Amino acid sequence: MPTKWNFEAEYIQSCNCAWGCPCNFDALPTTGSCEALVSWHIKKGTFGTTKLDGTTFAWGLWWPRA
Repeated sequence: MPTKWNFEAEYIQSCNCAWGCPCNFDALPTTGSCEALVSWHIKKGTFGTTKLDGTTFAWGLWWPRA
């Protein structure tokens, strides 16, 4: 059985696409590749019995020829 998880978070992203980021709508990136910085701050959450409250993490992403 999979581990149960959930969270409530603040989320922010920035990328090199046109405003609205077509990648979020199942479309190709504006420039042919996507470069993004994405960050979450979990206000309240769990992964199984592990509390995630207060966890902050970020990803730097690059999808060439996406």
